Amino acid sequence: MEELKRKKFQQYYEQYYTQVYRYIVKKTSNFSCAEDLAMDCFMSCYQKFDSFDPSRASFGTWLYVVVNNKLKNYYRDNKRTEELDESFELSGHFDDEVVGAEYLAGLRKHLAAALHTLSPVEQTIIVHKFFKNETAPQIAEVVGLSPVNVRVHVSRALKKLKEYFTEHGIEWEGL
Repeated sequence: MEELKRKKFQQYYEQYYTQVYRYIVKKTSNFSCAEDLAMDCFMSCYQKFDSFDPSRASFGTWLYVVVNNKLKNYYRDNKRTEELDESFELSGHFDDEVVGAEYLAGLRKHLAAALHTLSPVEQTIIVHKFFKNETAPQIAEVVGLSPVNVRVHVSRALKKLKEYFTEHGIEWEGL
């Protein structure tokens, strides 16, 4: 009986692991944490596999509840974010290129949505500052403000972006 349980669980693990891992990466923006949390979720499911009742819910639904409870615990226990090492190279930390591409696409969508929360002037300033690497005096000429005013707008815009990312559960270390 134990062997049958192990084989059935192995099938579920193989079917759902990548999906769970990707979901957790999107929610935490932390690859090593996603690996740990995914394994923790499957360990919990395996330990309680005898209580799983397919007539009440699919394994995917049951697993989803476990994953979300683990994520709630993670958010509660890790209210502080860790600094990103400046030598961090994205390509070296992805299990495969697909996960990396999906993760970056998700970040781009969040960044675009976050930028839309800013005023048109703030959007212009942020784009020129962080995407075109222009200085405050250069940006001031574009938007018709003083360099000091540009710096104030940058500060306020970054605060709004931070609030957006915090509200959506994305780690924020600033720009």
